[in-house]
Order: sequence, then C-alpha cells, then structure tokens
Amino acid sequence: MIRWMQKEDVHEVVTLYKNYMCGSFFAKLEEDFLTIIFEGLIGSSYGISYVYKDGGKISGFIMATTDTKKLFNDILKKRWWVLLRAVLVTLTRKPRHISYVIESFFYSKKTHLIDTRAELLFITIELGYRERNLSKELVKTVLAQFHERSIFKIKVTIQKGNYVVKKLLKSLEFNQVYSFSFYGKKSQIYEVDLADDYKYI
Repeated sequence: MIRWMQKEDVHEVVTLYKNYMCGSFFAKLEEDFLTIIFEGLIGSSYGISYVYKDGGKISGFIMATTDTKKLFNDILKKRWWVLLRAVLVTLTRKPRHISYVIESFFYSKKTHLIDTRAELLFITIELGYRERNLSKELVKTVLAQFHERSIFKIKVTIQKGNYVVKKLLKSLEFNQVYSFSFYGKKSQIYEVDLADDYKYI
C-alpha cells in the first residue's frame, strides 16, 4: 500500500536508504543528519513524500519537493543548529567528506532550470520488491500529486551510468536536459512536462 510518509516512518526510511543507497554521499552521512533532512522534508510545505508498506514493513519510499531551494532553506531555517551539529560530527569522523558537504550547498545552483523548480529527490526500493514495478508506481503517485497542485514541470538528477533509473524515466517520458559533475561523478538532469496529453497520471 502506498501512503503519505509520516514522522514515525523516518527511522525505517533512513535505514532502508543507508542499506540500499550505499553509493550515495548522503548514505555515508550520520543517521542523525539524514533523520533531520527527512523529518524536515515531511514537515515542510515544500515537501512531498510517500512510502510503500507491506505486511507492516516499509519496502520503498520516494521524496520530492515543489521547490528544492526553498525546501532546504526551510529546513535550515527551522533546524540549522541541529544540522550544524550533525555536519560537525560527520566531519570529525570522516574529514575527507568536507568537500562533499561544501558542494552540497551548491546543488540547487548546479541543477537550476529556469522554469522547473519541482524535483524528485530520493527513491529507494528494497531489493525483493524491485521486480514489482514499485519504483514506477511511486513516481507516478508523486507526479499525480504535482499535477493536482498545478505543477507541470519536474526534474530529477541521476548518475550517468544508472541505466535502470534512466530506463524508468524514459518510460515515463522524462527527457535528458544536460549533464554536469557532482561529488566527482558525472550526473544528468532529466525533466518531464505533465502536459494535457500526459498519460501516466
């Protein structure tokens, strides 16, 4: 069952993210940092998040925003001191990550599109559920929510070699806009336009 994410889901969601997105920089950060970000997204008017729950266990989730820059400014404004402490703890234990932390603050600038502020941010599916088309259903659920809010252009950033996600995006009529380097890796921005004839919502 797909439903809205709630605050009590965050611990399980963080664990799922760290277990299955270990190649992501965010997954290398302390759990406290991710918890603050995810709780902030749930509590922000700019955040959209859903989980898939099966048999009492969360097996997948998706997080998005109507405006990436405003979302993270909102989280910083509300919980900057907790975030700062979490960042300092991370850098104390893993000082080599300082360049990644600095680069994170320039993410919205690197991914800026003039007419597109809404963005898919995080999606993670437990391994045993990846053959059930769950990723596509979660993305479609979020796209329907954007459409309901009269937001028609949405972007997403993926690593260049992530062919599985690329295939998913193309099946939902996302188109590649441009490539850039982030965290030392080649990344690509895809965009979709939920025009009147869009058939997946």
